[in-house]
Amino acid sequence: MRYAKYACVAMIVLFLVYVGGLSNLSGKSYEELISKSPIVITGFMICTANLYVWYVLKNFLKDLEVPQHVESVRVNLLLMTVGQFVLMNFISAILMILSLRKYFSWESFSLKGALKEIRKEGQLSVLVITAVVLILFISLVFGIYFSIR
Repeated sequence: MRYAKYACVAMIVLFLVYVGGLSNLSGKSYEELISKSPIVITGFMICTANLYVWYVLKNFLKDLEVPQHVESVRVNLLLMTVGQFVLMNFISAILMILSLRKYFSWESFSLKGALKEIRKEGQLSVLVITAVVLILFISLVFGIYFSIR
């Protein structure tokens, strides 16, 4: 799991280095790059989504120590993995898939049963917040990208 956290931070650092290098090579200011380049704008949105995922992953192992919240953690991580794939953060998504395989048993898993258990535990709000944040970032990334193009 820590590698997925590192991948989220590494993506942010690499993107900032990319924007700085692009600014130096093209002779444009940061303001011009941010306002006129859809790739840079969507990159900043994806980096912001990575910050959210990093924040959630930071407490992942602590959340697993509470046995009644295991299903909530599993479905939350599954949601973030799907969100990372849609946002094209393939490295962190693959690392999150490996973490899902390492920490959870999947033989008897059913999404319907997991959602019932999550609702019974009172952890549904955590999943709703994660889903809303990821949908917001995904819609912003693709909306901004296609409106500028």
